[in-house]
Amino acid sequence: MDTIDIDVLVTLRSLAGSSLISISPLYDYLTARGHKAEKEYIVVEGWPVQFLPADSPLTKEALDQAIDATVAGVKTRVMTAEHLVAVRSGPTA
Repeated sequence: MDTIDIDVLVTLRSLAGSSLISISPLYDYLTARGHKAEKEYIVVEGWPVQFLPADSPLTKEALDQAIDATVAGVKTRVMTAEHLVAVRSGPTA
C-alpha cells in the first residue's frame, strides 16, 4: 500500500483543567513558520504530514521502542517494522 503522507505519532498533554487534548499548539507553531494547513495535514517541505496521538498501549509502546535513524541528514526516531504492521493491522486501520 502506497502512502501520500507522513504520519507522525505524538504524545499530547491534556488542556489545563480538562481531559481534552489539543493539537492546536503544534499547528500554530508550524503555521507561524510558513507551513500550510490542508485538510488534516500540515504541508512541510512539500510533504503532507499528519500528526496522530499515541493514545493506545500499542502506539505508546511503538514510541517507546522506536529506533534512532537519520533521514536526509535529520536525526529522528522511527517505529519498528513490527510495530508498523501491528498498528496498521489494528482495529482502526
